[in-house]
This record gives sequence, structure tokens and C-alpha cells, in this order.
Amino acid sequence: MWVDAAASNARALDSAEIWQVSARCVRPYFIRAALRSKARLKAYYDLAPEAVRARLNRSPNIPQSAAPKGWYHLVKDQPASGGSDGEYAALLHVRYAEWYANVFKLEIDASQWQQRLSDVTDRRLTLSESARKSFDSGRNTAVPAATNSFDSQVLATLGLGGFPNDEEQALKTDCVKISLVNKVLASPNYLRELWRWPVEQTAAFVLGLELILLGMFIVPMTLWIGTGDAQLAAQHVRDAANRLVTRVKSFDWKKHLADAAGRLRAILTAVHAVLVEHGTRAMPIAERQIVLFLRWVVLPSIALGATLWQRCAALLRRHVRFQDTGYGLDFVARVLRQASADRAAGIKRRAAH
Repeated sequence: MWVDAAASNARALDSAEIWQVSARCVRPYFIRAALRSKARLKAYYDLAPEAVRARLNRSPNIPQSAAPKGWYHLVKDQPASGGSDGEYAALLHVRYAEWYANVFKLEIDASQWQQRLSDVTDRRLTLSESARKSFDSGRNTAVPAATNSFDSQVLATLGLGGFPNDEEQALKTDCVKISLVNKVLASPNYLRELWRWPVEQTAAFVLGLELILLGMFIVPMTLWIGTGDAQLAAQHVRDAANRLVTRVKSFDWKKHLADAAGRLRAILTAVHAVLVEHGTRAMPIAERQIVLFLRWVVLPSIALGATLWQRCAALLRRHVRFQDTGYGLDFVARVLRQASADRAAGIKRRAAH
């Protein structure tokens, strides 16, 4: 699950960047680019040669055949009639081919910017860290970063390419919002997963069963559809069933079970040998660790327990001896006598008052 990097403290399995672009913010840039392309086209039209400008600015009421009589006809021995205007236009395209080619490019550029302006929408792109690393590793270090910039390629993917470098940087600063997200492990819903498991397993089993049945009955179905004889298809099914029964009966179960048991014994023998070898190697180390544990943990614990037991037993014996000698009863009697004397003295003081 992808979460905001600043709002989650969970361990990130992967990280990514989300590039978001608002159409309201980038639309003025596209308007300026479209106006610039139209201005370049108009300026180039203003620099047209005189012959081309005269043809472009002529009135539509003038017949197309009214071309200058001195122009060379591209078709040999063709009279100067209604077809001469097309020949005149072709001759202009040949003589001023570079100008016409540049105009064609500028018209395409202006049309593209106008189309991009009409298609401006909000865009969003998720860019993983692995994609950035792969780009950095595959980038040619001999090429300047300005011409091979990762950000420029991302902006082109978002539909923001083709701008000048300074305008591209301003567009990225003003209109592109980059958010860092992390991919974290979401807490699973065990009840939902347990409910899905039998359904998914049943669906997978049914799909496999359908494929098996399709493989079994595709030949009879083909025979039935191709010949129209249902008995022929049924006979094919009976023959296949008889062959299966014959194979099952002729299968030597005892031999195969004996071979499987032999392979299993060989595997167990090899595993036992490996375990014995590793046990032989690890035995001295284990014995040393056990001796150290007994020396520094078990034996000091036993000695400490014995010392505590002796101290507790001595205190218990002393207490029992104190009670047996009667010192304990004498102490209790003295306490009672002192309490009685204090009570009598208090009564006398109250009587005197």
C-alpha cells in the first residue's frame, strides 16, 4: 500500500514520486507557445519572395490561368491555357523549395501547439525509485545534463515537452507538484483472506478440471461436429476408456512401490550420513559451550542456592530455639504487665482530677 512518506513511520519497502500537473496552471504556457508559433509563421510569410507573395495575395476573382506569359511551361509543347496556373505553382515550389519547406514545418508546429492547447488536462505520474536509478545508470555521462535531463523526459511524458529551457524550469517550479510516497506492508485482514482462500482454490481447481475434460473430449467433439456421426464419437470415447483400463491393469504397482521405497531409503541414508558428519564436526564445539554454561551459570547458581538455604535454616533454628527456651513467653508476659501498669496509672490520674 502506498502512503505519504511524511505521514507514515512504517518501514518502507519501496519509495516513489508522484508528479501532479494542474491544467489551469499550465494552460497559459501553452497559450503563449501557440501564439509564438503563429507569430513565427506570420513573420516567415512576411519574408516570402515577391512572386510567392503576389500569388498568395492575389484576388480570388482573378482566373487561375492569368499567370505571366513569360513563365516556363513544365510540360513540353503544352499551350498556355487553363493548365498553366498549376505549372506556374509547381515552378514556384521548385524555385523556392526551401521557403515552402520551412513554411510547411512552421504550419505543422502551429497546428500541433493548437492541438496540445485544446488537449490540456490534469495529469498524474507515479515514478518509482527503481526507474530513476535505472535512468541514472543508463545515462551517457558524456552528454550534458541539460540535453539528457531526467526531469525533461518526465515532463515530456506528462505532455509538457517542447518548451524552452528557462520556460520549462519555470513551468516545473510553478505547476508541477512532487509528492514522496512509500510502499509499506498493510495489516492483513485475516477473515477476508480466509474467506477468499477456499473460493480461489475452488476456482483454480475447476479451471484445471475444465482443461482436463476439454483435452479428453476435444477429439470426440471434433469427430461429432466434422462427421455428424454421434456413434463414431461414442466409439472413440469407449476405445479411449478401454485403453485407460488396460494401462491401469497392466501397471506394475508393486515394482514401482519397491523402486520408490528404495529411493526413499537411499535418501534417508544420505541424510543420516550428512547429519552424522555435521554432528561429528559440531560435537566438540557443543561440548565446550555446555561446559562453559555449567561452569559459569549452573554451578554458581547451585552454590548461591545452597548458601541461601543454609542462612535460612540457621535463622529458622535460632527462632525455634528462642521459643523452646521460654524467652519468647517471658517477653510477651513483660509486655502484658507493662500494658496493665500503664492502664492502671491512667485510671488513677483521671480519678485524681
